[in-house]
Amino acid sequence: MELKPKLRRFLSDFLDESKLSLLERCLTLEPRVCVRTNTLKISSKRLVLLLTERGWQLTRVPWFKDAFFVEGATNVGKTPEHLLGYYYTQDGSSLVPPVVLDAKPGERILDLCAAPGSKTTQIAAMMHNEGAIVANDVSSKRCKALQFNLQRCGVINAIVTMMDGRKFHELGITFDRVLVDAPCTGTGKLIGIQGKGVNRQWQFYAGIKLARLQRKLLESAVKCTKKGGVVVYSTCSLDPRENEAVITKVAEKFELELEKIDVPGLKYERGLKAFDGREFVDGIEGSIRIYPWHNQTEGFFVCRMVVKE
Repeated sequence: MELKPKLRRFLSDFLDESKLSLLERCLTLEPRVCVRTNTLKISSKRLVLLLTERGWQLTRVPWFKDAFFVEGATNVGKTPEHLLGYYYTQDGSSLVPPVVLDAKPGERILDLCAAPGSKTTQIAAMMHNEGAIVANDVSSKRCKALQFNLQRCGVINAIVTMMDGRKFHELGITFDRVLVDAPCTGTGKLIGIQGKGVNRQWQFYAGIKLARLQRKLLESAVKCTKKGGVVVYSTCSLDPRENEAVITKVAEKFELELEKIDVPGLKYERGLKAFDGREFVDGIEGSIRIYPWHNQTEGFFVCRMVVKE
């Protein structure tokens, strides 16, 4: 399976031939099936016992102790344990933004683009249902899925709001930490069956259009964050225009300190320092790029920022 020529040429501006070959190989693989224990309802030890009785082989995800790669399973999303909210099916790299956000019990958290709720429910579990989460999305249909997943997982410290994230700061509410898992072109999903669709549908100008939206979302997020608070920006895109370039544009307007991310057990590369003749903001190399070949998961970009006092 090969990348279509236009996409391959674009990616070749920041990936060498060996990495392009690795990416093309990922199109012939499926991402590893991953489930996250919902520790609001059950312990990982108990869940492992239940799932191994089904004949599943579980391997702990190195970068998140309450998640497991699964082999030998079918219909992972249709078991009684899943319906009861004992676990959440979630791509392994999707676990990373909440890990980097590192929300603490008792804090006030905003998940600006929350639906369908994988990261919101993970954050709630990490907070032990203590503190408050505002889970926002712009789509009524997606908010229904978000509400369902929050209820299924027993999350009681979250409220759902439906509004344009670009205007959320107009409410005048500030938070300790804000997650912006922004809508994107999804080029990180160039793996498996879904990757074939991404490969076929990719358009050069989509990244430019979405970058405008992403910048506005991130700007709103920064305005919603208290001084000394944390903002985490993530996408499942490989496109620098949606990632490092967005961070650079916003950092030009606000006093932000970009922090170096370290996630033990996770394979990744550092953020790009330049692209298409433009240098990015100082500190951007502290962000991380997860490519599909690193961990046989979807690709992700993650950046952590502190709003300066």
